[in-house]
Amino acid sequence: MKRNFTHIFHKLGIGMSFLCAVHCLATPFVLVLLPAIGEHYLSSKIENGLIIGSLLIAYFFIGRDYKMHFHKGPVVLLTVSTAFLLLNVFYHNHALSILGSVAMASAYLLNWRLHRKVCDNSVL
Repeated sequence: MKRNFTHIFHKLGIGMSFLCAVHCLATPFVLVLLPAIGEHYLSSKIENGLIIGSLLIAYFFIGRDYKMHFHKGPVVLLTVSTAFLLLNVFYHNHALSILGSVAMASAYLLNWRLHRKVCDNSVL
């Protein structure tokens, strides 16, 4: 009985590792195709809603954390991101969308690092 049970787990492990390999190979292609797919199937209202929602969340967290670390880097990056994303709303250019998204992600990353540094120092 134990032998059959272990065989099932071996087969399950082989199958899962195969699925993992397929997933890892397919993900870059899917990520590259998502903007093109979204352009044809998502309305501009949904895209604008996502942009506004992400900016509101970003301004909330980065503004809150600015009061802790007083570093202007994340605020400046978020302002640049807002400019790119607003231009994208009016001109519908993928480059503006990508630049705005990268600037926002950079603002989040810098803010997170500064937040961790302040939190780590306050614990000690």
